[in-house]
Amino acid sequence: MDELQEIRNILEAALLTAGEPVAVPQLAKLFDPPLDAETIRKLLGELAESWTGRSVELVQVATGWRFQCKA
Repeated sequence: MDELQEIRNILEAALLTAGEPVAVPQLAKLFDPPLDAETIRKLLGELAESWTGRSVELVQVATGWRFQCKA
C-alpha cells in the first residue's frame, strides 16, 4: 500500500469514528510530523470522490469534515 493510500485510510477511519465534524488542523495532527492543510484538503477531496454513489457521503461543513447519510 502506498503512503498516500495509508494516509487516506487514517483520515477515513478518524472521520467515520468521530462523533462530530473534524477540522483540518485536527486531522493534520494525526500525523507525525503534522501534514500541511493543503495536503489534507486534497486527500479529503479524493476521499469524498471515492464515496460517490454510496448512501453515505463525506462533506465539509462550517466546523470541519464529516460523514453523513445522503438525503
